[in-house]
Amino acid sequence: MLLGWVDCTDGRDANTLIQSIPAPWQILKTNAANALQAIAQRTPHALVFDYGFTSKASLHLLLTVKRHHPAIPILMVTEEHSENLAVWAFRARVWNYFAKPVSTSEFNRSLAQLAKFSAAQKSEPRKVERPGNMFPVQAVDAIGPQAIIERVAKVVQRDYATGLRVDDLARSLNLNRFQFNRLFQRRFGCSFRTYVTRQRIISARRMIREAGAGASVTDISLAVGIQDASYFARMFRQVVGESPSAYKRRIAGVEEPDDAPVVEHSSNDETFGPTPINS
Repeated sequence: MLLGWVDCTDGRDANTLIQSIPAPWQILKTNAANALQAIAQRTPHALVFDYGFTSKASLHLLLTVKRHHPAIPILMVTEEHSENLAVWAFRARVWNYFAKPVSTSEFNRSLAQLAKFSAAQKSEPRKVERPGNMFPVQAVDAIGPQAIIERVAKVVQRDYATGLRVDDLARSLNLNRFQFNRLFQRRFGCSFRTYVTRQRIISARRMIREAGAGASVTDISLAVGIQDASYFARMFRQVVGESPSAYKRRIAGVEEPDDAPVVEHSSNDETFGPTPINS
């Protein structure tokens, strides 16, 4: 199996970690300047982005590779570490994130998982799962899962229109689903699903107010990440108490606060993504 190693360290030596990598992995090492060409010529089963101190250009390279090769899992190894960088890695959907010094045993366990994943995905090469631990263990231990959940909430506030899976988020914090839901409920007083619903409906209400009579319910539904307009209307009615069309007629020209009553949805729903998912 081929492991692409993109060296973004400006020449810093990564041989110790590379030399610890077991079979069946073979290393294809390249620098940042030649990464896109090397990956196109020999498509690896997985990629490692090895950073010293990150730059805008080097992070953009990872996103570019992810865009061109969405099925290739990416491991991110970095000497520079912060909560913001960990959250960035989470949002970029890297497979796993490691802050240096990296435990070789932990790193190789991740590679073993990738090997099994790659073998299982031969029949579905473009289906990519999320990893078991996307935040560095050091960050979760030092800061605490509750603080990291607040960071996740900020990500939700920005990315509410994209697909978000409870199981993925829980694993990214090294928590099980029950622990994640309990912590989220304790911190925010509602389930994760309700929190996402609230962000979407708050944004939808704002869009309707700003667009006025010209607001298209279908366009607004798509803008907040719900492709089924009838499902959007049903959710809007549950939260606001009236349909989007009725709300649009009622508040034409009237300023309203963003606060809205929220109906609690089952936290057993695994996914609350761009389209309604039947559990």
